[in-house]
Amino acid sequence: MSDDALFSSLQGGEYHVYPDGSIVMSGLHNLDDTARGFVGLYNLIWFTNTGHLDTTKTHRKGNGAIYEIEQQPDGKFLCSGTGTVYDGQPVRNVFRVHPDGALDTTFDSGITWGRANVFMPLADGRAYMVGISRREGFPDDTLRIVRLLPNGALDDSFNYQHAFGLGELENALGLGATILNVQPWGTDAILLTGEFQFVNGAVRRGICVLDTTGQLRPEFDGAGVNTFVYQNTITGVVAGTFLTPDNMLYVYGAYHGYTDGTTNDPDQRFITRLNGPDLTTGVAPEPLNTEAELRVHPNPGTGAFVLELLLDGLATAQLLDASGRVVHSQVLTSGTERHNLHTGLLPGAYVLRVRTADGRTLRGKVVVE
Repeated sequence: MSDDALFSSLQGGEYHVYPDGSIVMSGLHNLDDTARGFVGLYNLIWFTNTGHLDTTKTHRKGNGAIYEIEQQPDGKFLCSGTGTVYDGQPVRNVFRVHPDGALDTTFDSGITWGRANVFMPLADGRAYMVGISRREGFPDDTLRIVRLLPNGALDDSFNYQHAFGLGELENALGLGATILNVQPWGTDAILLTGEFQFVNGAVRRGICVLDTTGQLRPEFDGAGVNTFVYQNTITGVVAGTFLTPDNMLYVYGAYHGYTDGTTNDPDQRFITRLNGPDLTTGVAPEPLNTEAELRVHPNPGTGAFVLELLLDGLATAQLLDASGRVVHSQVLTSGTERHNLHTGLLPGAYVLRVRTADGRTLRGKVVVE
């Protein structure tokens, strides 16, 4: 990309890959497309699938950097950054844009300080956000995880009174514990990872599970990573996890030693493999649709499939692994009968779930060889 005379990379952020291989990248980068008037620093920049600046798109800029972006099922992007102005309009630290990058003025998070490390959109338009933030009118209320409603307001049905304790870990910059990642845990909970040793006084060394109301669950009680000293700083962090289709849970981060609450292995480093929980019963509680209703071919396939389904409105296609976690999601175009699904997934069986504009949920099974 940096070989393109129209683009030079500066401050990196996040990126999103479209089904055709093109991408949108955030951050703060310099454009020199004088022919189309895109000159100077920009925050959201589109590239073709060959890595060239996409001259058919409208690139977007503000007065700061955008670090985190995540596409919702409707194609819009949640954004988190340092700026107060975007596309010439005032924004919060967390805001939302339309699929083409234009500001969505119907969304107001109220977040005036901090940033998101990760967004996890939900199918109903809500989204989890982890990081560190404060809201307008609540200057002393520091939040590490929130659930946002479709309009950006806090979901009051979720408990926000979480005390993430550092224990022996260093208090970097005085900001306290850090949550680095959030992902689904079955169909009725979320898994959090980061740099902490206690949650509400209970021992959770960098990993914990909350139910959908925000209450701490018993998984990983007394478990997690041990610390080590790096450049005179005590650290021990779980950056994230990955649950495979064959029910193995990989934990990764920076640590010396892992304990499962009973057995401690002081030689564990960087990546630890655990026996995963059996969450397969929550993947597809409804009967699968017939092939006539939801047709996918070739199936089995190598990761690229064609879905045949005539749609009267926008729809969302998602592939779920054995834990019920969404591992691929894309928006399906209205009025189109053939939809290309380029998944790039590991071999295994996945549930295909399509949610249509009229409220229907169609299900099928896809096998990647």
